[in-house]
Amino acid sequence: MLFSLNNTHIARIYDAGRMDGKPYIRMEYIKGYTVEELRNREGNMSFSRSAIVILHILAGLKHAHEHGVIHRDLRPRNVIFSENERMFKIIDFGVSAFLDTENHTQLTKTGEHIAGGSFIDPILQQKPKIRDVRSDIYSVGAIWYFLLCGRAPSGSDMREYLEKSNSQITPTDIDIIMKCLSSSIENRYSSCEELLPIVKNAAMG
Repeated sequence: MLFSLNNTHIARIYDAGRMDGKPYIRMEYIKGYTVEELRNREGNMSFSRSAIVILHILAGLKHAHEHGVIHRDLRPRNVIFSENERMFKIIDFGVSAFLDTENHTQLTKTGEHIAGGSFIDPILQQKPKIRDVRSDIYSVGAIWYFLLCGRAPSGSDMREYLEKSNSQITPTDIDIIMKCLSSSIENRYSSCEELLPIVKNAAMG
């Protein structure tokens, strides 16, 4: 299914398999810089500026989800701005999960281990076999949080830290971020389709 992903906001994948027991993916070369590098360069972004980045990410994720692929390892260094195409592209589907009924993937075994990190859904880290697009919604919220305040979401003071770190955002803006990051998967946005109109509105300022 990885090869069926054909979207301007996803790096083109040419080959995938296993070598010496380890999964590998061969993809297109993109000249540009990561979202992590962008945030370090620009500092804390306005809500509308950050929403443009998120809009591109959601467009790519929506396509992937429609083709049965969840990224599951989305983080700022896994999104690159293509200087040639002037858009953000998602890369590295190395631990992607295929939406199927057998709870396994073509590239990872049933007992797979999910790499930890503050941008990865905590529920997914506890239960690696979960196949739910809302795990990617969490990661979208975590990247958005990072763009706004410069750190990954963590601890019990996430909302307060965001409020203090960025005077340009409103309580309503923060509500959107926190809904993505809800500790209850049922309370997050259900899909990219649900979140996209909200982000489009935010991007227009």
